[in-house]
Amino acid sequence: MVQAGVHVDSRGFIETDDYQNTNVIDVYAIGDVNGRSPLTPVVNTNVRRLADHLFGNKAGGRLNYAEISTMVFWDERKRYAG
Repeated sequence: MVQAGVHVDSRGFIETDDYQNTNVIDVYAIGDVNGRSPLTPVVNTNVRRLADHLFGNKAGGRLNYAEISTMVFWDERKRYAG
């Protein structure tokens, strides 16, 4: 990607705007490569939003990362306080 001129941050993730655009025209980055949210359902939603943006005449469609819900799982037998 670097040889193509795509900007990569200090952690190795491809830099994108809110619409998955990189700094290179017609090059997009979705999923683990942009470091925003490496969750399969999020990637699937990103693909749909990008397809809507590119082919569905929905220029304003983008994923709001602040609205992504998360869960924490733990083993009840290992919990303690104090």
